[in-house]
Amino acid sequence: MEVTETITSIVITLALFATILLSLYYYFRARNQVKMAMIEKGYQPPQKSNGTNKSLRSLKFGTFFIGIGVGIFFGYLMAAFTVINPVVSYFFMILLFGGVGLVINYYLESKINKKKD
Repeated sequence: MEVTETITSIVITLALFATILLSLYYYFRARNQVKMAMIEKGYQPPQKSNGTNKSLRSLKFGTFFIGIGVGIFFGYLMAAFTVINPVVSYFFMILLFGGVGLVINYYLESKINKKKD
């Protein structure tokens, strides 16, 4: 490896991290400025809420990971018994069944929320 290639890779890596850090800095700075402007005008800024309770969050992660597991299994079956590239079959099935798991979670959460109301 030449010296210029090494320097180029170091510069690119540093630029990537600098971009990420600067983006985060300006995001949080802008969010803070909006909240401060709301306080100055007499408005109450929205409080950070937990959103869903822990049991529903666990349900979401559970259905998502079950979907990913099923996707890995069907990706294996698709790779073993078809002529489709194994990388494509795994990637497709993981995304498909992960999404199905999230859709199932949505319906389960809506059922739970209806029972609460």
